[in-house]
Amino acid sequence: MKRINYVLFATLFLMTGVILCSCSVAERVLDASGDLSRQDYVNEYSDSPDNFDLGFNLLVLYFYDAKHTTNNNLTSFNFKAPGAEGYTSVLNVPYGIQDEVMLPDSKEHNQNLRAEQSKDFLNHIQFAWGPELILKRSKDGDQNISLFYFEVPAYALYHKELNKGSLYGGFGPYFAYGLTGSIKDPGDKFNAFDKELGFKRFDAGLGFTAGYKFSNAIGLRLSYELGLANINHGGIERAKNRTIGVHFLYPLDKLVASFKK
Repeated sequence: MKRINYVLFATLFLMTGVILCSCSVAERVLDASGDLSRQDYVNEYSDSPDNFDLGFNLLVLYFYDAKHTTNNNLTSFNFKAPGAEGYTSVLNVPYGIQDEVMLPDSKEHNQNLRAEQSKDFLNHIQFAWGPELILKRSKDGDQNISLFYFEVPAYALYHKELNKGSLYGGFGPYFAYGLTGSIKDPGDKFNAFDKELGFKRFDAGLGFTAGYKFSNAIGLRLSYELGLANINHGGIERAKNRTIGVHFLYPLDKLVASFKK
């Protein structure tokens, strides 16, 4: 079952990569956040979550615009001479005056109308991903847990333009690898990723996000990560990460340009 889950996550992540490779980069932002994290411990009898504790993350987030390559050149219908291919002659008789007006054939018209609607929907779709360093901290009684991960989240987003910015929201997978960490008990401290006493380094799950981007590309967003991989090494309990984040986004190009001045 574990292998199946890993294969599904890997397949989903590869599919995300293929989609991103077919899209054009819209912008790059530096994303910094404060995060509340905990581990949920689940066994066959009960759930016993840790208490949330404050951590942080630093992420370079790449936004991509979805491309619509199949119908880039849509036909615009205009009136044409009688008998023109793709047009049907319609007889209109207002006030006794007979006029022949040419309208597009309904089948071709409907196909192009659907293509226009599809293109309009894709104009609202973006994809985002990026490399991230994140510290996930939690408390279990007198025990303090700190897990420092290298993580790669990926999102499919729907955004809506407003007068002074845009709203967006979406979800997607994340993959993480534990770099370092610690578990502190009163008078004791050991490696959080110890193979006998600690957690597994690999983590994966689903991420959800919603935010607002101002016209100057500065933005704010909320995120929630639902860990699906069991990070506990052994025992009857399964441990899974849960993280809530509040993020501030700043355009990376502007930041780089300010250092070059």
